Amino acid sequence: MFLTKTKSIAILLFLFVCCSIIYSCQKDLSVENGVKEITVLSSTSVEGRVTDETGLPVYSATVKAGINTTQTDKNGIFKFSNASFTTSENFVTVSKTGFFKGSRTFFARENSNNFVRIQLLRKTISARFNATAGGDVDTRGNGGSVHFEPNSFVTNSGAVYSGTVLVSTHYLNPTDADISDQMPGDLRGTSTTGATVGLKSYGMMAVEITDDAGQKLQIKNGLPATLTVNIPASILATAPTTIPLWYFNDSTGLWKQEGSAVKTGDSYIGTVNHFSFWNCDDPYEYVKIKAHIVNNAGLPVVSTKVQINAANGAYAYDYTDNNGYVDGFVPKNQVLVLQVINTCGQPAYSANIGPFNVLTDLGNITLTQNTTTIYGTAVSCTNTAVTDGYVQVTLNGSIGFAGIINGNFSYTFLNCNGNTTAQLLAVDNATLKQGNNITVNLAGNNINAGVLTACGVSANTFFNLTINGTLVSGNTPEYSRHGWRDTSYIDSAKCDYYYAAYDTSVMKYLYAALHLPVNQVFSVPSNFGFTSMGYSGINGITEEVSMEPLTPNQTVTFTEYGLQGQFITGNFNGQLLRERYTNGQYFTDTVNAVLNFRVRHVSPPF
Repeated sequence: MFLTKTKSIAILLFLFVCCSIIYSCQKDLSVENGVKEITVLSSTSVEGRVTDETGLPVYSATVKAGINTTQTDKNGIFKFSNASFTTSENFVTVSKTGFFKGSRTFFARENSNNFVRIQLLRKTISARFNATAGGDVDTRGNGGSVHFEPNSFVTNSGAVYSGTVLVSTHYLNPTDADISDQMPGDLRGTSTTGATVGLKSYGMMAVEITDDAGQKLQIKNGLPATLTVNIPASILATAPTTIPLWYFNDSTGLWKQEGSAVKTGDSYIGTVNHFSFWNCDDPYEYVKIKAHIVNNAGLPVVSTKVQINAANGAYAYDYTDNNGYVDGFVPKNQVLVLQVINTCGQPAYSANIGPFNVLTDLGNITLTQNTTTIYGTAVSCTNTAVTDGYVQVTLNGSIGFAGIINGNFSYTFLNCNGNTTAQLLAVDNATLKQGNNITVNLAGNNINAGVLTACGVSANTFFNLTINGTLVSGNTPEYSRHGWRDTSYIDSAKCDYYYAAYDTSVMKYLYAALHLPVNQVFSVPSNFGFTSMGYSGINGITEEVSMEPLTPNQTVTFTEYGLQGQFITGNFNGQLLRERYTNGQYFTDTVNAVLNFRVRHVSPPF
């Protein structure tokens, strides 16, 4: 789907997707022996990748596509072959404890494999207050607030609730680069007249209210909550005085108009009677366009970004499917520029198109630059075909993944000038083994990488921290065990961060932050006194813990420090000064700490 964003208005005007619905399993609703038969309107293949806000994969998230359900793998990847849908809109939803529900709406292209990206938003507690008193809550992301009236809460059964209210919030800035991956559905909605329209967003907000046990609460009739949604400065001047409010409808995959908000200063203010994702959107008319991207040999260009820029600064983008097609909706009567973007983020093709006021097929768009395909096979330690694994492909500093199917893999991309090599790494999920990075030369358009061996290096990871004899670990599947290098916020020195994390209604994580290893090999002197380790929300403890070394000569010993895709392994044993903040009180004490970890080396996710 084309995802549109306006620079002058800096908003997502829309998303595109395709309009073909495959009636491969058309059925009528019938009743036989008192049982209703599900109406299957369409079936199509769809795959995608689910990450958190840092870009790290979300493992074991539940993904639903129509009547089909699966879970994401360790790389956040899911795939449905011939998923059956019972709604006119095709959409997938993703659920994971500790995150707001994610979703993406698309129209199925006939005989194609559709691809979506979904970024889940962490569901952390923004405020706690007593239901009888009500309260004001600032949204996570500093994008506004929510006001709750006193005695305005009921349970799902309708009973009045008077206990503690927990409020989770997240503001979505429509000018952010990640908005298209974070927001639910796509920017289309159903108006109060029943018309389907495109939406220009001026701000979104996710809100969930629960009791202490995590059970969802509702707003009492007649006592609506007040939303204040900040308008980004770059689009404030173009924001309408009054704007419709829209909530995301999980049953249709579209936004639904309900109520309105008034522009007050740099915010929109309106009232709502229930909670979901809420959106301040100006509706507009759209038109569908489609195109087929091929190389100069007439072969489809797959998994490549196609971007459309409008004269007013708006732009839309999508990735070609496995047949090279893109199609979707753009604003009517706009002058547009179509670009095909290579792996370096540069246009490999650019042409003026439009304006359009009717459905338009642009036909074949031929690139003068050919695509490159790397293919090969992958075997396990027993020299048999890998059946559950992937090949990590590193190109120009960016990382992509090619699934291994019956031992075979293939990765197609639009290369850029000066990029002459790629690094390949085969991983066998079934045996938790992987090979070493190998380098292939990008000479020609079809490159046989030969046989990759997913063996020789253990893919097992762990993260353990013991404090005064109490062990806290991040070794279950919910944790993401990764390490990366970033800049210290304290002294701007380069640091390495080793992180294992997952969220419930209260964020839980373990961490270690260490100065750059000497030669990335042996040990780390704790220069500037900055070696810290800690955890939060583990074993029911909701306290922040950080630890500082007592002496400047304590070290963390590294036994392994691999390149990206490989692993970093280290350990520490010694006395530390612990700093704790819990129940409104701050104190310090001395503890014995033992740290040992093995994490996958990734690029900085922040």
